[in-house]
Amino acid sequence: MIAEKCNPSRNRTGRFYEYPTNQDLVCQKVEPSKVLLHTVPVTENATPRDAHTAVHVDFVLSELDLGATFCEVALSTQDKKTKERNIRNARKAYNTALHLLQRLRLGSVEQARFEEKALRLKALFERLGINP
Repeated sequence: MIAEKCNPSRNRTGRFYEYPTNQDLVCQKVEPSKVLLHTVPVTENATPRDAHTAVHVDFVLSELDLGATFCEVALSTQDKKTKERNIRNARKAYNTALHLLQRLRLGSVEQARFEEKALRLKALFERLGINP
């Protein structure tokens, strides 16, 4: 996050706008709000295949979270173009997750997480009045 001090200036229409100058920028430390990894960390003695699968599972679960975020933005906006763009991005994230899931063998814990996130995303799609 950056706190800015701004200098006012006029644009071509005569309105005042404030543009930050390099000397006015003040950096602030931001703490991470959440950890993105969804699966249990891979142990040192895990096979490369296990590590590869864990990364793919994390990616699939992240895609579902991303799709849900796009749906939430679409639900919160009044702008038609913004809504359509976010719905399109949510569908793309959902389809990507489904496509990558075909190549994975999920354990029971990962399957439960996938189903939970997929159901949440489908519920958001329903609230938007669309089919995924």
